[in-house]
Amino acid sequence: MLFVYNVFINCYFTLIRIAAFFRKDAKKWVNGRAVFDQKISEFSALKNSVWIHAASLGEFEQGRPLIEKIKSKFPNQKIVLTFFSPSGYDIQKNYSNADIVTYFLSDNKSDVKRMLELFKPSLVIFIKYEFWFHTIKEIIDRKIPLVFISTVMRKDSYLLNPIASQLLRLLARVDKIFLQDKTSFKLLEQREFRNIELVGDTRLDRVIEIASQEFSDDIILHFISNRKVLVIGSLWESDLNVITLDLHNFIHEGWKIIIAPHKIEAQILKSIESIFYDKTSRYSSYENMDKQVLLIDQIGLLSRLYRFADFVYIGGGFGQGIHNILEPLAYCKPVAFGPKFHKFKEAEIAIEFAYGFEINEVGELVAIATKMTDSELKRYKQSIQEYLDQNRDASEKIFQYLQAKKWIPIC
Repeated sequence: MLFVYNVFINCYFTLIRIAAFFRKDAKKWVNGRAVFDQKISEFSALKNSVWIHAASLGEFEQGRPLIEKIKSKFPNQKIVLTFFSPSGYDIQKNYSNADIVTYFLSDNKSDVKRMLELFKPSLVIFIKYEFWFHTIKEIIDRKIPLVFISTVMRKDSYLLNPIASQLLRLLARVDKIFLQDKTSFKLLEQREFRNIELVGDTRLDRVIEIASQEFSDDIILHFISNRKVLVIGSLWESDLNVITLDLHNFIHEGWKIIIAPHKIEAQILKSIESIFYDKTSRYSSYENMDKQVLLIDQIGLLSRLYRFADFVYIGGGFGQGIHNILEPLAYCKPVAFGPKFHKFKEAEIAIEFAYGFEINEVGELVAIATKMTDSELKRYKQSIQEYLDQNRDASEKIFQYLQAKKWIPIC
């Protein structure tokens, strides 16, 4: 297995470098590694740091509550935050709760040793899926405590394939793996893992925190004008192919619609506007007109807009997979999405307890929404609140474990 793995990662990183001549994302990845060399002088001040690694922005958001808890309790604790993907680094490169934000070089042995010698960590925390063989082995060999958080294991995971047996055995040697759900726990427990603990999803801590913050927006309040509101988060073209007629019916029924596209690009915005003719206003150029559709053309608003919704549709379910449904659930809002949701435990739970709705064809979305009574909405809210209460505080549980082991603070 190890020979195959070494061949794979060497080919993988080589192909990314070749792709950089043709693809912008690959070029960003390659150019981003130069950032590491630019920061070398900053590494000299490090000693006994906590190294926290996230693949991209989504994984960072899962680890963020723990990072901020550590920094709030121990502000002098040095934290090194690394990203594998430019999507995480580009947005969080100035993140104030990390002393250094940089790239994860690679899992080649020389790069692994270089990172460890420069970061000088006394604790390493990897978020979710970052199972890099040489990095994990080198950390274990150096007897540095290593913890995985927000980890999920599925029955079809490559880690459970015999070809990955060496990596799986290595994971059984890390200090702790904090798991999100019972399925993951049972899968590893059956393989005699003794370093696992079920604590829930750290993302909940973050979305609950955002939902609890005071927020008001004069544009949104004027737009909705005490009408029923459908909020659409991370809308893709593949969603529009199914729900466009439903959206016109929502307008006919007197609803207001707030749409946040997956990508805020001129062509995408114009395409959405063409569907609704003169019924659309953009958030950035909103005027006091009675429009039925508000198009969000700014980044950073969506997670706070769900509070204004009566019903939510999350995009991506007719493509590669749905986007974050925890954000609307944090406001106790019922949520609908396309059929590709089965990799997301929270979506399966939402359907099981009847506050989540799978949409497969034209007409279903508006039919569900228009049948919602006040008593049903109250029941949805109670059911979602029970889910939140049962699964919150994962970050606090992890933090207490790290403190009990005396791995933090390590200033």
